[in-house]
Order: sequence, then C-alpha cells, then structure tokens
Amino acid sequence: MTTQLAQILDRFSGDDTLTDDDVLALRRAIYEDGRITITEADGLFQLSDSVREKPDSFGEFFMEAMTDFLVRQTLPYGYVDDANATWLITRISNDGIVETMTELRLLVNVLKTATDSTDRLVSFALGQIKHAVLSGSGVIGRGRTLEAGTITAIDVELLRNVIYACGGDRHIAVSRTEAEVLFDLNDATRDAENAPQWQDLFVKAIANYLMYLSTYETADREEALRRERWMESRGDMKLGSMLKRLKFKDVISEFSGQGAKAEAAHEARLKSTQNSAVRRAENIDPEEAAWLASRIGRDGDYDANEKALMAFLEAESPFLHISLKPFLDAA
Repeated sequence: MTTQLAQILDRFSGDDTLTDDDVLALRRAIYEDGRITITEADGLFQLSDSVREKPDSFGEFFMEAMTDFLVRQTLPYGYVDDANATWLITRISNDGIVETMTELRLLVNVLKTATDSTDRLVSFALGQIKHAVLSGSGVIGRGRTLEAGTITAIDVELLRNVIYACGGDRHIAVSRTEAEVLFDLNDATRDAENAPQWQDLFVKAIANYLMYLSTYETADREEALRRERWMESRGDMKLGSMLKRLKFKDVISEFSGQGAKAEAAHEARLKSTQNSAVRRAENIDPEEAAWLASRIGRDGDYDANEKALMAFLEAESPFLHISLKPFLDAA
C-alpha cells in the first residue's frame, strides 16, 4: 500500500462522512502506481464499511477500483477464479446475503466485465435475487412494495443482467444452473401476480438453454494464463521484427484475387457448417428432454408460463424428442 493511500485511509477511519474531494484524493492515491494490491482492496472495503455517509462518486469509484482489481489486474486477465470469487463473496455478504446496493452493483459489474467467471459467483448472484423474491430481505428485498413470493419488474431486470452478464458468446447461452434457478422461481411464485416481463424472460431463457448453439469456447484458466505470459514476454517485440516472420508469398496471396476467392470459399464452408450446427442445436435431444420432463408440471399441473414455454418450443424447435409429446398434449 502506498504511503499516501495509507495516510488517507487512516485519516478517514473514524469519520462519518466522505466528500467528493475525499473520493478524488482516494482515486489519485489508489491509482498512483497503476495497480491495486490485495491490501489496498481490503482497505477500501474497510473504509466502505466504516463510513456511513458517502457521496455517489464513492460508489462509482469503489465499483471501478474493485472491478479493476478482480478482473483486469490479476493473471489471467479477464478471469474471476474460485479464489477471487471467494474473497469477493466473503467481503460483500453477511451470512450469505448482500446488504448494500454498492456491493450488489459491484457483483453485477464484475460478472458483466469478466470474460469468464466461476459458476460459483454466478450462482451466488442469482441466489441473492431468489432470496429477495422469496423472503423479501437483503438489499434487493428492502423496500419492496409487493409481498414476498412475487417477482417484480426490477427482479426480472436483475435476473436478465446476471444471466446474460459475462462477455463472450458462451454467456449468451443460458447454463443448466441458471435454467434451474428460473424454474425454482417459477415453481415458488406460480400463484403470485408476477410482473408481465417474467413470462418472457422465463420462456426465452429456458428455450435458450435447450436450443442455443454456443460457438465460443473459453480457454481454461491455465491455458489463458499461458497465453498471457507468452504475450507479456513479447511485449517489446517491434513491428519490423514481426513482419520479418511473414513469408512474402503469404503477403502476395493476401492481396491477390486467388487469395480473395479462397477466403470467400472458406467463409461459405464455415457458414454452411455453422448453419448445420445451429439446426442440430435447435433440436431437443433425449438428455434435454429428460431434464425438461423432470422440471415441468412437477405437481401434475401446468401454469401459464410452462404452457407458453411448450408452445414456444413446439413452434421454434425443428425436432422435439418423442418423450415430450405427453407434456405438449397436457400443456
């Protein structure tokens, strides 16, 4: 920790109020050397917990600094691994529940900024929303005008933000864990007057899990770390030395008609392959059908959202496994 930052944190440790000027001083001190250490991150959390009155600028600074620390300054860059996820969950939750809006915004922003994150952090974020809906407690549940057990428009937007948070095509695809949480919420609130937006999110997110083709594969943490170190070891490579590695015939081919035709042919083959893969993904296969059968109509009845889901799948999927026919008929 820099001397300047240590002095600032010590000065404010007993204060009840932070001003915009104080936040500016903190920002300058924390980014003085361009990096944020674990000690500095802990110090900012302690400051956030101990000072009661803070301006809006502190929330923005705090979210930015903690996101930088967790996502942008730890190798491999862009990844939130189990260790960092555990540290964050421990810092922002009390008995497993997030109690401040600043810390909730930080959680969502980390998921949104990261290229990839451990499933534990995604499950934790979804659990906050599920807990708020069912119990009416925590920062999300505080001040709700509807009784516990009802999904509000704000809940739907939070769910949408978390489910589609992480960058990359892989996270456009809804996971099994996320689909399970949505079904749990639907089962628990089936008799409530939920926000109209809930059915749209439920139907399309479950259909996404069953039908979406994810063409993006995130490298595992060790592979990403290897790539980062390789790039850093070549950080001083000059453009000229890089160009020397190129073969002259490759450069000519790039600008020749022959190269353009080959590229067009390659793109056509790739598109055809992708289209075939997409069509296969849109089929509901036996494994997916078995999962859906285990979740839908559990109590022998089908609510409006489950009926809408089955109607959507029947209309959009080119092939529904035969085992789903009784569910289609019943719904």
